[in-house]
Amino acid sequence: MQRLPKFNLKNKIAGISASFKRYPWTILFLIFTAFIIAWDIEGTNFETFKLITSGVVAALAFAAAQSAKENEFFTSKGWTLPVFLFAFLVAPVHYLILMGLADFSVELGIRSFILLLSLFVALLFLPIIKSEYKFEDNLLAAFKNFFQALLFSLVLFAGVGIVLAAINLLLFDVDYRVYMHLTNFVFVLFAPIFFLSLTPDFSKHAAEDLKLLEAKLSCPKVLEVLLSYIAIPLTWVFSIILVFYILLNIRSKFWLDNLLEPMLISYSAVVILLFLLSAKLDNPRAKTFIKRIPYVLLPIVTLQLGASAYHLSLGFLTYQRYFVLVYGTFAFIAALVFALQSLKRTSLIAALMLVFLLASIFPGIDVFRLSANSHVKGLNAILDSYGMLQDNSVVITEKVDEANQSRIIQAIRYLSHIDKLDGLTWLPEKFNVYSDQDYQELFGFGLYLPPAKGEDNYFHFNLGEDLSAAIGDYDYFGQMHAFTRQNVVETNDLKIEFEDALYHLYFDYTNKESALHLLSPDNQVSVFSLEEFFAKLREKSNTRELTLSEATYRAENQDYRIKLIFQSYDLYNKGPEEELYFSFYIFIGFK
Repeated sequence: MQRLPKFNLKNKIAGISASFKRYPWTILFLIFTAFIIAWDIEGTNFETFKLITSGVVAALAFAAAQSAKENEFFTSKGWTLPVFLFAFLVAPVHYLILMGLADFSVELGIRSFILLLSLFVALLFLPIIKSEYKFEDNLLAAFKNFFQALLFSLVLFAGVGIVLAAINLLLFDVDYRVYMHLTNFVFVLFAPIFFLSLTPDFSKHAAEDLKLLEAKLSCPKVLEVLLSYIAIPLTWVFSIILVFYILLNIRSKFWLDNLLEPMLISYSAVVILLFLLSAKLDNPRAKTFIKRIPYVLLPIVTLQLGASAYHLSLGFLTYQRYFVLVYGTFAFIAALVFALQSLKRTSLIAALMLVFLLASIFPGIDVFRLSANSHVKGLNAILDSYGMLQDNSVVITEKVDEANQSRIIQAIRYLSHIDKLDGLTWLPEKFNVYSDQDYQELFGFGLYLPPAKGEDNYFHFNLGEDLSAAIGDYDYFGQMHAFTRQNVVETNDLKIEFEDALYHLYFDYTNKESALHLLSPDNQVSVFSLEEFFAKLREKSNTRELTLSEATYRAENQDYRIKLIFQSYDLYNKGPEEELYFSFYIFIGFK
């Protein structure tokens, strides 16, 4: 096991200086990005996020192109010029695509992230194509370099920050923007340049310094201990727990548990990364892990892929579901390669990742186009099945069942979320996807659907307009509120004096039955049940504002006439438990 050379400040500075010669275009675009961020810190009305993103894309693209230039395979085939031409074009094309998107939209963020991830994978993959070195060699080097650059950057940031704090405390006030500029300089300029200075050089002229190259590609003793004695044993323990869980729940819960899916994805991602990082370790724990873990990973990712496909069959394709399925396919192939070829074809994993990543954002077949088409076609099919889509407009013909109501609502919300509502040519121009009334007018059902019986649910209503109601021929006006939990009632009882007689008004909640009780001076009780009124509220939606008419309850008997105007109503059901809170104005007339 070769050790890294001892820390030498002179060598580090020399490495940083050399990186300016090695990555001139990358550093130029890093400076451009830092300048745009600094401009934004000082305050500007100009939209800078797209420029910043494109600057980072350009910097990574030229770094990847340089890594290809240092590979004899590309230079011998005459591919160096096309690779640099691609690097010159990728940022402007990306910026033009972003120009057509709303600022800070979901598509903008995901497209940028996927492209940056693709370029970073290319940075690690291109230098080792047709080389004696493997993808895991460069991945290990990048893993070490990342944490080394991060550590140096944090120390630099903390040191300069302390100096600025001392100046601010002892000498004069330091503008808060100075700290923002410091963050920009350290993490946008210094950290990437320092990382690049540590990047292995696989070109022929670097062969003279083969010893240094081997040291950069070796695993430090500390990392070997962390991987062999902590990460690998913990992964085995978690694998055993996961296998037992799947075996015990394979018939039902496994296929429906939404929380398990991200856990399986995280598990497989950690195992793949740990497999690649442990490839160069020469100890029994690592060798056993490399040999056995693919046979554990393969059935787990196969089941995860099946569960993801099952979830897709229950609804339309979303970008989240797309990436889950794509990652599941990638993890399955990776596990298969690991099981069949062990460490002989690991570079294939990087190539496969690049293909999947770039395909997901390639214009015309990108994830947003595919998912939008899935929702538009599915939505049109649902409306056609009810005969509601006529002459490119929606006509209310019959009641839509709750399952399809939910699918229609979710589809429109998703298309709005990704800014693709223009695909619904029949949708009114001023349609508000968050308006219950707009859904009622267009489809004949509201935005909020009542939950199925037995499910946990929450109802909330409030008076949606200022109260202006005449007392009229009522004799008494008051206000009450009540909170109930497990038949325990907290309420403000009212004492009413009328014609020298004392009446007592209180709320009763027994066996989940809500009722007002009015006790007369001669101990006669009049009961006014609120259950039918509450049931009508819960028929329409879970959360909404009520009109004055909807919020009003009236009742009378031979002795009294009452009117209630509800200000708010909250009901929370969780299994057998129920919590209810409401408040209202009350008008009482004596006969």
